[in-house]
Amino acid sequence: MHSAREKGQTLPLVAIAMVVLLGAAGFAVDTGYHQYQQRAQQTATDSAALAAAADLSAGTSTASAKADAASNGYTDGVNGVTVGVGPPPPGDAFAGNPKALQVTISVDHPTFFERVFNINQVTVSTKAVAIANGASQICMIALQTNGNTKMSGNATINAPNCDVAINSSHFVVGGQSVITTHDAIQYSGDITGQGTASFTPSAPVSALPVSDPCMQIPACAYLKSNPPSTTPCQNAPSSGTIAPGIYCSWKFKGDVTLQSNGFYVVTGNIDANNVSISGSNVTIAALASSGNFNTNNTTFHLTAPTSGDYSGMLWYVPNYTGNINMNAGDGGMTGMMYMPQANVTMNAGAKAYFAIVAGQLSFNASNTAFSNPGGSPFVTQPRLVE
Repeated sequence: MHSAREKGQTLPLVAIAMVVLLGAAGFAVDTGYHQYQQRAQQTATDSAALAAAADLSAGTSTASAKADAASNGYTDGVNGVTVGVGPPPPGDAFAGNPKALQVTISVDHPTFFERVFNINQVTVSTKAVAIANGASQICMIALQTNGNTKMSGNATINAPNCDVAINSSHFVVGGQSVITTHDAIQYSGDITGQGTASFTPSAPVSALPVSDPCMQIPACAYLKSNPPSTTPCQNAPSSGTIAPGIYCSWKFKGDVTLQSNGFYVVTGNIDANNVSISGSNVTIAALASSGNFNTNNTTFHLTAPTSGDYSGMLWYVPNYTGNINMNAGDGGMTGMMYMPQANVTMNAGAKAYFAIVAGQLSFNASNTAFSNPGGSPFVTQPRLVE
């Protein structure tokens, strides 16, 4: 049997153990709370860095970053919040880059259980670095963060005036490909095969994913806000001259001319193989989410409108999630190709595209040129790199 004295000696040990357990539980609760706060704070920091970079050329980066942070609940100088804006410091991967800006947010967050140990607050700090494009503009974007984007099979990509952003989880290059862009290609996943390709001005660099630029492109924003009518649809002729209108599908067996200054809606399949499609100042809205979209061995001579609601928009394909094949066409298309969910393949001579936003891209053995004829469906947007 235990004596009363032994029982009395046990009580202090139990008390100490309880304090230790409560302290551990308290630290766990406070740590979880601060991690939650850090995630929200990081999102605000990323947003503020993008705002700062967007206004770099205007000289208002600091004001823009602080205003953006305040809009997300982090007002500089209020409730223990400090927002800092400036170039990345020495030692940072982007130090010395005139287009790079770093934003930091530090906040003194209160504690709860840790107050027992005289810890009344914890400072949480977050940072983000964004790059402003300046005069450089993005003309190729692969938006999806899964799957593959390829530039291989001796592909020649000539885009000296614009940039490329690849969100895909796998970016495959190589096969003696020759790729020229304004700035180094930005990719956010992993990269393979770059050792066998030639890059100008330099090899691809890792960056954070870019966002869908639709709302920055006036024609895209207009079409998203004003979805085209899809009824009643009519059957299209298999060749010849096609008038503007709403079509249930396109199945072309001979050469086709789209009437100038026309707006074309296609609600179903597009099959145009081994033909030529021509038209000036036209916009094609292909609205199906699935089905066929094949234009193999098709020659394109298409230009987008240069004024009006659809200015600069050539292909508007917002919903299609399948494969779009534009292979072996030897002509050209001038205008924006907005296909944000599609897997777009351009092979064997699909050359002279102006700008493209796709889900994933594949250039295999292609000779593709991107140039700026003076219009602006090019996308200009800052991008996060840290």
